[in-house]
Amino acid sequence: MKKKKILILSFDKKGHSNERLKEEFGKKGFECEVERPTDFYCFTSNNEKGYDRIYKRSKDKSKKFVAKEYAAIIPRFTDSASWAFSIMVLRHLNENLNIFSTGSVFGLEACSNKFYNGQFLSINKIPVPKQVLSNKPTDYMELINLVNGLPTIGKLQQGSQGNGVYILFCFLSEVI
Repeated sequence: MKKKKILILSFDKKGHSNERLKEEFGKKGFECEVERPTDFYCFTSNNEKGYDRIYKRSKDKSKKFVAKEYAAIIPRFTDSASWAFSIMVLRHLNENLNIFSTGSVFGLEACSNKFYNGQFLSINKIPVPKQVLSNKPTDYMELINLVNGLPTIGKLQQGSQGNGVYILFCFLSEVI
């Protein structure tokens, strides 16, 4: 009998944490593969019963990915340049091909966008800090006043792990 497989979607194929996951899953009788999401081709068809597939790219000929061999997907991608593509691959594997995933597309999208996360919590009556979303703001004082003035936090829409986050103590016109 073939071992069930676990697919880790990650751009860090030889990273320590992925190697540790492989080791621990191996102890439980699983075969674990680490693949880059960008190495897949997703396929949908016009067949009324559905005939969706996914292929793993290779140098010679791409290989059909056999979904029923996999017990689960563990999404571990953070590459912002390929984020949207990686999400579509995960959606295809999880929703179209019905492979269980430890992280849903909805959950990953909600957690990767702080404002979207705040919107979701607010809709569900969970209190969140005051936030303002603005595209190319020109009236900074209005935005600052909406969140009860200074000091406040400013965050760019891009960036993670603290990149693009600023503590605003004073406004330039207050300094002059």
